Amino acid sequence: LFPLLGGKINLDNRYVAIEGLSARANILNSDRFEFGPVAHLTLGRRRRIDSAAVASLGRIDDAYEVGAFAATSFTIGDTGRLRLAIEGVHDVSQVHNGWLGTATIGYVQTLGSKWRVSADASLTGASDDYAQRYYSISTLGAAASGLNAFTAKGGIKDVGASLGVGYQLSPRWSINGFASYKRLLGDAAASPVVAREGSANQFSGGI
Repeated sequence: LFPLLGGKINLDNRYVAIEGLSARANILNSDRFEFGPVAHLTLGRRRRIDSAAVASLGRIDDAYEVGAFAATSFTIGDTGRLRLAIEGVHDVSQVHNGWLGTATIGYVQTLGSKWRVSADASLTGASDDYAQRYYSISTLGAAASGLNAFTAKGGIKDVGASLGVGYQLSPRWSINGFASYKRLLGDAAASPVVAREGSANQFSGGI
């Protein structure tokens, strides 16, 4: 468990948002289209983890990834909004030297003047370099960990879904909660790092 920051500063339709381990800035002053830079932090592998076998594979530093996103949204009824988004980021910290691409569809429904509920679904793809860094096990790693050697390839990395609820405390402040589920796929799920020592089913939540 660790705390995550979240916030959004608006200037007309432009904004800067922090969403946990991601930050983005929309540079378009449009009520329908969004575009701008995005940055991610992918947490690395520490020595102090539950699996001794995975820990013996060695440390992986945190990765900093930057790229761009684009989105469009449509009004549904009087109080609903559908949003379609894509983004791509590349490692600039030379940790995995790969890229990630994500497509998301989301829906937000306003309930009265204070409440808001949301639902999202996403699909993420990863490059060979990314998969190799996080999911492959070399011959030396297999000898040290007792896990089978494994060569991971890129492709569809995961699919996910999330639900959120928000309450508007004031014009500038709100409190939000979310629950999300992510399912690893392909070589990300088949790797012994996940299949034997972890789980392809990833759950998270927060307020």
